[in-house]
Amino acid sequence: MSEKKLFVKGITASYIFIIASLITSLFLVPFVLKYLTDPEYGIFIIVGELIAWAGATNLGINATFNSKAAQVIGKKDFNELEILFNTAFYGHLLSSLILIVFSSFVYFNPEFFFDNLNEESLELIILFLLGGFYISYITQPLNSLLTADKQIDIDNYLKIGKLIVQTFLIVILLIFGYKLLALAISSLISNILLSFVTIFRVKKSFSFLKLNFKKFSKKSFYYLLNNGIWFTLGSIAGVLIFRLDAILISKYISLSIVASYAINLKLFQIAEKFHGILFNSSRPYFAQSYGKKDIKNLSKMYNYSYYISIIFAFLIGIIIVMFSNWFISLWVGPNYYLGEKITLFLFVNFIIQSAVLPNRILLATTIYKVKIHNLSRIFDGVLKIIIALTLIDKFGIIGVISASIISSILFSNIVLNWLSSKLLKEETIIKLIPLLSVLSFLFIIIIEDPLLRYLNYFLSSVLLFFSIYFCLNKIGYLKHFKETIQKKLSKIKYE
Repeated sequence: MSEKKLFVKGITASYIFIIASLITSLFLVPFVLKYLTDPEYGIFIIVGELIAWAGATNLGINATFNSKAAQVIGKKDFNELEILFNTAFYGHLLSSLILIVFSSFVYFNPEFFFDNLNEESLELIILFLLGGFYISYITQPLNSLLTADKQIDIDNYLKIGKLIVQTFLIVILLIFGYKLLALAISSLISNILLSFVTIFRVKKSFSFLKLNFKKFSKKSFYYLLNNGIWFTLGSIAGVLIFRLDAILISKYISLSIVASYAINLKLFQIAEKFHGILFNSSRPYFAQSYGKKDIKNLSKMYNYSYYISIIFAFLIGIIIVMFSNWFISLWVGPNYYLGEKITLFLFVNFIIQSAVLPNRILLATTIYKVKIHNLSRIFDGVLKIIIALTLIDKFGIIGVISASIISSILFSNIVLNWLSSKLLKEETIIKLIPLLSVLSFLFIIIIEDPLLRYLNYFLSSVLLFFSIYFCLNKIGYLKHFKETIQKKLSKIKYE
């Protein structure tokens, strides 16, 4: 099967999974809120954030293996793949000791993350949720191997199966009065089932690969660890950037408001999944192009991804801005809607973060300048916390979101664009022009007249599209795109 067909299959399956996830969320959130109080739901959100923290304990071995395995498969060097696989698996298993230490700290010190707790079964909930994550953690190198082999479509259909099982268990256990434990038990069981399926798939697809500690290579381990430690910093940065909001809001505003924030953010998280799947599915193609030294194709994929990423994020985001009040009121009730200003800041932050993703994909799959790449993300996360703590007392939730926007532009958008441009030998400044257009949307918050606000939306949108048109024309891709379309139309006409 051609690479284009494989990519389309992967994308199609990914979107089917996202649609299934969306339908499930639309049903589950109001259903769960019938059985849980707002503080209880807030606890579940924060424990979920802690699980994301746990993902940063793997020393980056799996992230490096993911990129390197795709490059090795592209070269069809299966002897190297066997050594790399065994080294990654046993190295990843060793890193799980850090996860055990972290999980133990969370389990024995829940008051460190939660204030004024009244949940009697919190320790058991943490044990089940982190236990389920640990099981899936062990099989991460196996999942990376399947992703590197472009089995993205099968991955997503299996995720749908996991979603069905997990949803069924949540509904049954909530009805029988298990409350927060229902969410934890369902997560544990579904992770166990999917892990068994993953093991079976690897045995079937890579029958020549056997777990053999003798195949463990110190040289390969040093390579994975040396590069991976910087990916770990990137994972920690991801926690600081994306996974601290709920905890900050819980500690400095209110645990009860966490549920409302999570619901308002939920729409953008769903949008991020739609957006992320489209671009993350291209990772093995980036890696294999780099492995083949096809820099021209790599540059073309990256530039199209970058500008399409911004356009795609804008189109989804503006729909959320337009309908979020109506939708949230209909979905869970008007009391959960936090207002147009917060929605607008979430919208701008969504586009700014979406513009970072193509750069991260390019730099991660080529393993280019991993130290600078991930240190910049750490600085992004640290600066976000500093700014958020400074602004949260005066501006509340808007202060937290503003911190994310400011820190991302300074340390992720600018620095990662510079690294990508250096790798591909392109201009940096031109890629930042659309981001200035995105920031123009924030002027809407100071406009009181509804008609003038709509006018600002329109003008900012026009400015964004014009800036992208200018950038594509400047780098010559607009001309290339037109020529490609004309050739295809001529071919159709001739046939």
